[in-house]
Amino acid sequence: MKRYIATFVLACFLFCTQVTAEELHKYNALIEHSRDAVVVVAAEVEEGRGGYGSGFLISADGYLITNYHVVHRSTIIRVWFYDEEDPKHYKADLVAFDPVADLALLKLNVREDMLPLTHLKIEGNLDRIQVGDEVIAIGHLLGLHWTVTRGHISHVDRRARHSVYVKTIQHTAPINRGNSGGPLINTEGHVIGVNTWVLIPKGQGQTVGVGYAVRGDVLYKSIKALMQDGERVRPSMGIMFSHLSEFSIKRLTKENPGVFFPNTFGIVASGVEEDSWAYKQGIRSHDVVVAVDGNPVNGLSDLVDYVMHLPVGQAVSLLVIREGVFTKVDYELKKLEFDLAYYDERLEQEENTEDTPEPEPEDE
Repeated sequence: MKRYIATFVLACFLFCTQVTAEELHKYNALIEHSRDAVVVVAAEVEEGRGGYGSGFLISADGYLITNYHVVHRSTIIRVWFYDEEDPKHYKADLVAFDPVADLALLKLNVREDMLPLTHLKIEGNLDRIQVGDEVIAIGHLLGLHWTVTRGHISHVDRRARHSVYVKTIQHTAPINRGNSGGPLINTEGHVIGVNTWVLIPKGQGQTVGVGYAVRGDVLYKSIKALMQDGERVRPSMGIMFSHLSEFSIKRLTKENPGVFFPNTFGIVASGVEEDSWAYKQGIRSHDVVVAVDGNPVNGLSDLVDYVMHLPVGQAVSLLVIREGVFTKVDYELKKLEFDLAYYDERLEQEENTEDTPEPEPEDE
């Protein structure tokens, strides 16, 4: 009996070892395939000054994706592929960009027969991006070209660092400067995100396993719009909102004596000037929005998640509390405008500060 048991255990061991070897071979092949589509992106802002990041090929005719902040204000963009026998670079053109999602679409300025055959597929189905899934980041962190790191998805619904409109994936694959614009892929080799920033707490001086990537479904919609229309159009209400909570109400009441804030749910409008879009649509400063088209608004994310899927020009019905009275406001959505001067200022601030956790943005 012992001999039979030993034989069975040995057979199981050999079978498991064989499966592991096959999986390892598949894993290595996946990385080889993906790496061939990943590039170094070097952007020259002015002579002798610029930066670099990562990017990846998404089509056989030379379209590339990277972060917009990698190529912002660039005059010359150069791209290198993984090819030890041919280290020369290629020039790329900035075709279109979506600074809200920190994405840029590039086109290689070369003949198609000179391009590698490998390109990556974007996974635009959110149902196939799950917490706990294994992920692989490929990029050029800290100048170490074509570096591969592994991790898992920690969260799939984080707000982007500076935009309430964009969702990101939080993951544990180590990323650093230089990974920006590089792909976050799953075990099928599909791009489920674009690495865009990493959390480094003040005083820590190093990453703590908290990286963020623009989520695959956001990426898919943005790139599709950029390729078809040359821009990504989003709706906006053009209002500065603040969250309501036990603590914020104390602050707001102190700052605005005589104004009644009735509850700790909803969002409060502020800074509404008479010549603003919001004022013309019927919103006043200190209005508390508690519902949109009959859907409750407990926080800013409830409103944004609802309106971000609507077309520009569509009207929504807002239920607001104004001076203790419920009021209905029919509000037309405008086009979201992006201020590149603000982008310049933001990048300059980030170059001089460490990454720190931030509260959810309040500008809608």
